[in-house]
Amino acid sequence: MELDIKKDQGIALIWLTRAESADPAVSEYLKPIYAKCRAQGLMPVVMHSGSGDLYANTRDLLVENRRRQAEKEVHAERESSL
Repeated sequence: MELDIKKDQGIALIWLTRAESADPAVSEYLKPIYAKCRAQGLMPVVMHSGSGDLYANTRDLLVENRRRQAEKEVHAERESSL
């Protein structure tokens, strides 16, 4: 487990391994950490390790984001030409 406080963004990132994510004792251990973060005005954000292919998933996400951006640009261009 790794805790990364980002006060400027108002968040506390909690990174868990797959084993930690599956362990119910870790969930109980985190409850007081969540309360402490909220008391300090931070939003606790838990990041769980995945089991997918990081390269393929990142590539697919970037391709999808670029496709959406291109659609927005085409739509904006059509709107401006009316």
